[in-house]
Amino acid sequence: MKTILIAATLLAQQPGFSSPPEKPCLTRAEAASMGRFFMPSVIDSMARKCAASLPATAFLAGPHRALSARLREDHIRHWPSAKTAIEKVSGKELPTMLGDEFTRKMAESTVAEMAAKGIEAKDCAMVSEILGVVAPLPADNFGRLFALFAELGSKKRDKSPFRMCPGATA
Repeated sequence: MKTILIAATLLAQQPGFSSPPEKPCLTRAEAASMGRFFMPSVIDSMARKCAASLPATAFLAGPHRALSARLREDHIRHWPSAKTAIEKVSGKELPTMLGDEFTRKMAESTVAEMAAKGIEAKDCAMVSEILGVVAPLPADNFGRLFALFAELGSKKRDKSPFRMCPGATA
């Protein structure tokens, strides 16, 4: 019996026989830091993507600039936590051989473009309206909203690269 348990344990450790590793979990605070850091660039990227499909009166056609500027005022302070969260999800450290500022700008640009890529032109008016509605909120609320949507999305999508930690509250 003991030999069978040892053999089963060894077999389970072989590629193809073990269960997939559990997805890394993020706390709401970690997700909120990501949201606070990336939101200004994501908003600007969506505005660029949606420019051709929105009327001149749409929030993303101009008024978004004040929101992204306001959110950008202190977004840098969220970079260390956002970076840690990215590394936790990816399981790898972000390269810093060209310096932290370069890494930060590359991450910011990459995430913003990926977010814009996920928006179709037919959805631009709704995205613009949503941003216009939430624009008056305090900056930290954008991070909290991001964390809540990330939690909702990670529960609904098997392809999510992470899960929210159990009991993860902001």
